[in-house]
Amino acid sequence: MLCATAAYVWTQRQLRDSIELERQLARNVGRIMTLDEILTMSARMAAGARDTTYEQRYNAHVDELDRLIRATIGLVPDAEVAAAVGSTDEANRRLVAMETRSFELNKNGRHDDALKLLESQPYRADKLVYAEGMERAFTRLERLTAARRQTMEHRAHMLQILAVAALALALLTWTLEQRERRRQAAAQAAFLEATVAERTRELAQRNQAMRMVLDAVQEGLIGIDTEGWIAPERSAIVDRWFGPVKGRLKLADYVRSHDAAFASWFELQLEQLREGLLPIEVCLDQMPVLIRMGERTLQVSYEPILANGTCDGLLVVLDDITARIERERAEAEQRDLVRVLEHIGRDRTGFLNFFHGADTLVSELLAPGTGQVVTARLVHTLKGNAAQFGLLTLAQLCHGIEERVREGLEMTALEREMLDHAWQRLAGRIREICGERSHQHLEVHKADYSDVVQLIQRRRNHESILSAMAAWELDPVQARLDRLGESARALADRLGKPGLEVVCQGNGLRTSNADWAPLWSSCVHVIRNAVDHGIEPASVRSAAGKSEAGHMVLSATREADEVVIRVSDDGVGIDWDALGRKAAEAGIPFDTDEARVAALFRDGLSSRDQVTDVSGRGIGLAAVLQEVKRLGGAIAVNSRRGQGTTVEMRFPAPAMIGRQVERRA
Repeated sequence: MLCATAAYVWTQRQLRDSIELERQLARNVGRIMTLDEILTMSARMAAGARDTTYEQRYNAHVDELDRLIRATIGLVPDAEVAAAVGSTDEANRRLVAMETRSFELNKNGRHDDALKLLESQPYRADKLVYAEGMERAFTRLERLTAARRQTMEHRAHMLQILAVAALALALLTWTLEQRERRRQAAAQAAFLEATVAERTRELAQRNQAMRMVLDAVQEGLIGIDTEGWIAPERSAIVDRWFGPVKGRLKLADYVRSHDAAFASWFELQLEQLREGLLPIEVCLDQMPVLIRMGERTLQVSYEPILANGTCDGLLVVLDDITARIERERAEAEQRDLVRVLEHIGRDRTGFLNFFHGADTLVSELLAPGTGQVVTARLVHTLKGNAAQFGLLTLAQLCHGIEERVREGLEMTALEREMLDHAWQRLAGRIREICGERSHQHLEVHKADYSDVVQLIQRRRNHESILSAMAAWELDPVQARLDRLGESARALADRLGKPGLEVVCQGNGLRTSNADWAPLWSSCVHVIRNAVDHGIEPASVRSAAGKSEAGHMVLSATREADEVVIRVSDDGVGIDWDALGRKAAEAGIPFDTDEARVAALFRDGLSSRDQVTDVSGRGIGLAAVLQEVKRLGGAIAVNSRRGQGTTVEMRFPAPAMIGRQVERRA
């Protein structure tokens, strides 16, 4: 009996090994298919999503795939298996070469070419050769392992019969022993039942106490597993916010009707967490942190539930921050209102010009059918002008919209509503301060008033007096240049380039506010580019033999039948080489001076690789060019590396007028 049992046990062990071999083969084949798909999708995603980081994912798995194929072939050494795998070698090498080439194209920004390469006929043909060869190898391995298992099953069956016969002889003895054990087990069961009942009562008491805690806390606490399924226990306030959980439900589906964007982003990041390709902390940092449900805003944080060092689930903590956001918004609006009052007190006309121009920009942004390029240009201009006048709440809102538009996305209905709401609140406060008919009031500088008084005292003709008074309705260029100069100095201080010296020379010229206000609004982009791109930090300027503080000149002069506005700086100059490379990548001409200037003012083209909240998007200067052309003007740029840049805008002389009255000595 012992020999039969031992033989049966040995056969069972061999059978288990055979079954485990089949399972290992199945797991390896599944993992090989997964890795192959990851490599293919990484190459495609790098081109489709235009994200070069997928190359890292590709490189992280390609060696693992090669090792796993060799290990799988080694499970059952066989000449046919080796031959089938060997038939794929050439195709596999070509696939790797094409995928590597696609990553090189992606790095050069040629994403469409990379995608075409991965969808080409040679790529598909080699993919088919590779798949058919691996399928033959795996099919052969499955047959070999199945045959081995069937042999062991047959042996196990025969030995089982012998073992059963042998074991039957011991059945009677075993039965007698079991009687005694059952008697002892009954006594032990009675003792355990009493113990379990006591522990159950204690657990019920603890659950009741925990329920009381969950009902009392003002934070939403929800436990989920890595698939997103909601655990039964959660704080009562969660049901008050989102409604009761009916049946088994995932957190994303539970929240989706309130905030679809949160639900979609949460599902995507939870999938990243399950894949385990990134550290837990990195995955949690990328989770969405806000749920917006009407007027209520919930802040979301995540605590991992660890088991043996791996993430087994998450504790999702929801905190109602509606009151805090409203308080911060009110404080920000109050700060903006203080800045409004400061600007009105210092330069009422200048601020009202900004206000009416910004009102027009907002109307154009909210108008249906506004294209993406125009939207980017308008919101960038609105942001720059809001920042110039210290309206940071509006500027920050525009910056968030600009980031989405830069990624190729349209303005959402929520963003339009937020922009409209923010502007209407701000505009309402401004109208309360300045009056509904502020645009009908005329502010006259004391010097201009004195000019007319002098004309009257000198008994000049009526035409001279009327001409001087008519000039009151025009906008002094000096005031416009002074405001741009203030903006330049403030931006230089913020960027760590303090002490910027700005000289403003209006030379007595005036402009029609209605016609020229959009141009002055767009000129803020020239100023911001000059400070951010041109003026170097103090240490760099000192090393180049320059003064530590930068210099800038803003001037408007009349030259024959033209009026010229110039913005000059003594900074590093335009990096024409970098701009030329960007132009070549975009297929834009760059072989003449006119072509280079056109490229500089083209939408979406910038000499910088890094985008900041100040510049680098390639849309600000395009807005300037649009306004210059609207006024019948032209732009020229003179820039030398290391010596500075001058942007020159020329307009027909009738577009501006000079002072009609000579000042008293």
